[in-house]
Amino acid sequence: KSRLRAALFVSQQSSVISRPTTAIGGNEMELDMKLVAHAKDYLDALGKGIDPLSGALISEGEVIRQERLVKCFHFVSNVLQSILENNLQHQKPPAKNAKDKEPFDLKTIDLSLYPNDEEPIGISRLIGRINDLRPDNMEKLKRTGILNWLEENRYLQNVEINGKNSMRPGPRAAEIGIFQAQQTNADGRNYTAVLYSSSAQQFILSNLAHILSVKGNPSSRKHPNKGNPWTEEDNTQLNNLLEKGTAISEIAIKLGRTQHAIEMRIEKLQNDALSKERFQEIDWSQTNKLGDLLRKEKQ
Repeated sequence: KSRLRAALFVSQQSSVISRPTTAIGGNEMELDMKLVAHAKDYLDALGKGIDPLSGALISEGEVIRQERLVKCFHFVSNVLQSILENNLQHQKPPAKNAKDKEPFDLKTIDLSLYPNDEEPIGISRLIGRINDLRPDNMEKLKRTGILNWLEENRYLQNVEINGKNSMRPGPRAAEIGIFQAQQTNADGRNYTAVLYSSSAQQFILSNLAHILSVKGNPSSRKHPNKGNPWTEEDNTQLNNLLEKGTAISEIAIKLGRTQHAIEMRIEKLQNDALSKERFQEIDWSQTNKLGDLLRKEKQ
């Protein structure tokens, strides 16, 4: 009975080893390699005269030990072995985990291969073109460091629009060819895009080594609140510091933001009808750098 159970198991495995999906006359067989290997082990045992269920030797007089059946076991076992070997050869190597990839290294990338056309593009496409030049085993370049550097150097500025922070061209944007334009998305909605002309792209490529040499994104350490929405508490603290005549540079440090962000916030509050009354008693001429800017505007 145990022999019959073993033979029955092999027969059953033959019917469940594969799951039909598509091909071979319209049905492709997707093999379960674990079941194939398991069935092969049973057939190898039967071919050697061993009961695969109990491990006991099968006597020569048993039906399952007939020569033609033994040859059949060996034949099918060899077929299954071929299937296993073929699957191993065509098996795709496991996808590399991001942790296994090498850090982005500009020295291994030939930037002369960067597509040099006249089409203005957004920052995501610009970074994508650089990443297309890297080897597959290298991490992708992220845009955060580049955007921070551009903002630090006033080519970009972070502005608040409808309660959200958005990156827009800064005071020096025109110097390198960064501008904004209205575009339409796939849903037919208009939006404001910040675009980088051919000259702006080349400017970034030329300065990329310098940008990447600033390790650990020091901008985020110096300005931990950079890009965060302004709260009422922030506004109150800004107001108190201005009333004390604190310099803009010192305010920036205390609030964890860039000097440019502080100046932009003060300008917004000045122009805000609800905030004018709160700020009208402040002597703006005593606020260091901002005072100079305001005096120039009055002239």
